[in-house]
Amino acid sequence: MKKKNMGHYFRRVLWISGRDVYQSIRRESGVSFEARAGAWTFLGLFLSALLQGKSGAFFSVDPVGAILVEGPFRSWQGWGAQGIVALGSGALGAILGIVVQNAWAFWSDLFPVLGRARRSWRIGVTVAFVLFMHGAFLLTDMTANPALYQEAFYQQGGILRGIQVFATDQCPIFLLMFYKTVVFLLIGFACLQVLKKVLLWYSHLSRPTRLAGVVLGFALLAAAV
Repeated sequence: MKKKNMGHYFRRVLWISGRDVYQSIRRESGVSFEARAGAWTFLGLFLSALLQGKSGAFFSVDPVGAILVEGPFRSWQGWGAQGIVALGSGALGAILGIVVQNAWAFWSDLFPVLGRARRSWRIGVTVAFVLFMHGAFLLTDMTANPALYQEAFYQQGGILRGIQVFATDQCPIFLLMFYKTVVFLLIGFACLQVLKKVLLWYSHLSRPTRLAGVVLGFALLAAAV
């Protein structure tokens, strides 16, 4: 029987352990109800933007306005572009839902009562924080680039115009900083939770494998420098 070297053993252990970590994270976060709640929330936002826009447009912008095509093909291009944006919106919402889920898990380890909260209540909190982060990103970008939102907000009048006027002319600096701070903390707590999962996986490896990983990490770092 052919003798296998340490490198083969090391790669096999890392592959099996890494696969277990991936499956665990996917099971806990990727298909969690928080991820689904975030995806449906952003799809709802996309649908509302689609309904308030003009016919054949999304976010009040013609998706194929710069393409000189005629007839049914133009219509199919428009719906195809909208479908891509819808998928992207759902994926972005799912990512923000996963951020909320991991931040919640981080605080649940410190305060176990949070882990016993009812599912309906956690879904409501997830939707609220996803909308909060969406509002923070929108407000920040609208303040920095008001011209990009003029057609979708200002020219629509009513509440949408009021939102842009508030963002560009009336929003106090402390409110913008509050938005950014809360979003930064949410993402930070989520990253800490993911780091805890990785360290837990690493602690379950055998001592020789951990030592080999440290040596390999320092070697890659030295090579990069």
